[in-house]
Amino acid sequence: MAIILVILFTSLICSSVAFAQEDNVDSLKTNDDNGQNVQSNIETNIQKDNKEIKTVTSVSNYDELSKAMTKNANQTITMKKTTYKITKPTIAVNTNNNVIINGNGAVIDGQNKYHFLAMLGKNTTLTINNLTIKNTRNSTKYNTGAIYCENVTLNLNNVNFTNNNGGAVYTTNTNLTTNHCEFTKNVASEGSAILCDEFSQKAKNNVIVKNSKFTNNRNETITIIDVNNFILTSNVFDSNNYGVITCINSKPTITNNVFKNINTNLPKINVGAIVIDCENSTSTIDNNTFNNINLTTYGVSGGIIGSIEGSINVTNNKFTNIKINSTGKNDDESGIYGGVLFISDSDSRVTSNVFNNKVHGDFACGATIFNSNGTMTLGKNTFQTQVLNTFIYAGIIANMDATLKHGDNDYTKCVNRASVNETTSRIYNIDGTLKSVSFQTIKVNAPKSIDTAKTAAINIRVTNAKNNPISTTVILKVNGLTVKDKNGKTVQLNLKNGSTTYNLPLAGYSAKTYNITAVATKTGYEREEATTTMTVNKGKYDNVAFTIDATSEEVITINRTLKDVNGNIICGNTKVAIKIGGKTVLTTTAVDGKLYAKFKLPYLPSGQLKMMIILGENNRYTQKIINSTAVIHKQNVNINMTRQTSKIGRNVTITARLTNAKTLTNVISGKYIFKLNGATLPFFDNNGGQIYTTHDVSNGVAMITFTVPNTAKIGLNNITIAYNGNTQSNSAKYTNSVLTVTK
Repeated sequence: MAIILVILFTSLICSSVAFAQEDNVDSLKTNDDNGQNVQSNIETNIQKDNKEIKTVTSVSNYDELSKAMTKNANQTITMKKTTYKITKPTIAVNTNNNVIINGNGAVIDGQNKYHFLAMLGKNTTLTINNLTIKNTRNSTKYNTGAIYCENVTLNLNNVNFTNNNGGAVYTTNTNLTTNHCEFTKNVASEGSAILCDEFSQKAKNNVIVKNSKFTNNRNETITIIDVNNFILTSNVFDSNNYGVITCINSKPTITNNVFKNINTNLPKINVGAIVIDCENSTSTIDNNTFNNINLTTYGVSGGIIGSIEGSINVTNNKFTNIKINSTGKNDDESGIYGGVLFISDSDSRVTSNVFNNKVHGDFACGATIFNSNGTMTLGKNTFQTQVLNTFIYAGIIANMDATLKHGDNDYTKCVNRASVNETTSRIYNIDGTLKSVSFQTIKVNAPKSIDTAKTAAINIRVTNAKNNPISTTVILKVNGLTVKDKNGKTVQLNLKNGSTTYNLPLAGYSAKTYNITAVATKTGYEREEATTTMTVNKGKYDNVAFTIDATSEEVITINRTLKDVNGNIICGNTKVAIKIGGKTVLTTTAVDGKLYAKFKLPYLPSGQLKMMIILGENNRYTQKIINSTAVIHKQNVNINMTRQTSKIGRNVTITARLTNAKTLTNVISGKYIFKLNGATLPFFDNNGGQIYTTHDVSNGVAMITFTVPNTAKIGLNNITIAYNGNTQSNSAKYTNSVLTVTK
């Protein structure tokens, strides 16, 4: 959707959006955990919880593939490596499922007749791996040739889209990630490779396109409408037609891409922004390369990048071999308004770019940049602009009804061969405000990789435009949150001679990649910031070996402080398990390194037992298993017997209760006998006879029923119980005069 504009020199209303203001609402204490960087955070939000794959289906022809995809089920579809000729479009309705298609190098061929796939979902994830989709045709109903997705999370990995008429991918209300994909010779009126239209400015969906290649696609290559976040990183765009990227009502972040070999010849119409066109969007365009781009048109409103009614940050980009030619003559619609950038009703920051561009035409108003109705901060750029065979020259930068804060730009390699000069300055100001400012250059370095809980040395250097060090004040941000000390005060670094090192404690940092940003402020200079990345790795627990010396079923207390191998107290929650003799005796959670637990040991055999202490893996530390020893002692046994009265020849029952002396728990096993005045008593067998044997203790109770013999004495008689013990309890013998025999 290239911008087609007629430039009218009328008063425009200045936008009131403040650009790149310091956000002092959110803050970060030095020992706090942090969020992820923007891209990884979005990637995490896009990913759905993988539902269990219950079905694996192998297919070898298109009918089998189409039938499998229309099943409303969690499944993995494995394709045989062959060509699948589409015989009819596949319409799949899927709810609450995870569908994976492993292409294994297979080819889907629409035979220039058929649309391929429409996936209509709800809480559904569709992942396509290692597949080629080619020669599809536009579906009137779903407005795309290859894939249409609605209410789906769509992941494309190593998928090649070639010669699809009506476009390759069209999504709505869908999170999309493409990685290592190729889009070649696809055609559509908009979004020939990717079209994402959420139909609502309240949409929360995200689009990530990375590590992919776009070649010879016609018209708009990627169109993004009403998308929450659009991440475009590390891609190559080669020989695509005009309107490579269009973003409307979205938040694009475009970094580390290459745009090259674009040739557009439209001599009878006005166009603008043939590479990146942003409307009503908050845009970041950083560290990209734009090379060998040629545009011939009647009139130009921003040859390469445009931003209307939003905000835009253009930094660290290289524009090389850019040629803009206007064919119009002597009217308001002809001419060049911003050979590279056209900014209207947008606040902008344009810094540290290289502009190597040539313009030719009847009128050049801002041969490189045209800015209207907004505030632009322009600094540290290198302009190598050549104004060739142009009748009227009106500045390298044109500023109309806008505020331009500028300084430290290099114009030494600019060439002006215009016949008429509206200005002799590099800046043509039309009812605007010019402010000369100075710029700082800030460099920040952090460890590329470091373990959590260590201290990261953050090196900062600040210089002026002549690369001389300057004294200034710097604050640090981690993932956008201002670093504060333990008292909640912002850490302010006062640089002397332009350099300092700040030791950032990483206690509590999760294992992930962080953006480390240094922000420099100094009176008389523009606020400047620089960002680097630092990957925090999972740390290692230190040994917390200890022994348990107790009896079975004893209540014990563990009170320890968990530390890492660097001696730092562990932050956050740590799951802890203790096993003795292969049996789990404790599961608990240590909070901020405090392991405190009071618990009762289960029944355990006596002796020296192997003990295993397991510190669980979390987002900061890897799992650690510590081997130790538990010494379990046997304990003495207390015995009490009930008193009974009987007569010779009659049956009597004697009951003894056996408890462990230390834990006061019932003795659970072991054999026993009873004696009367030193003579062993027989037990009754099942037939009423008598037998001399042992019986087992049951739940702490030993019992015998016997006939009082003639040998018993009238009066008190001694009853003895002899218990042989078990793995928990010692043997015991107890005698007491508990039987009274009467006449």
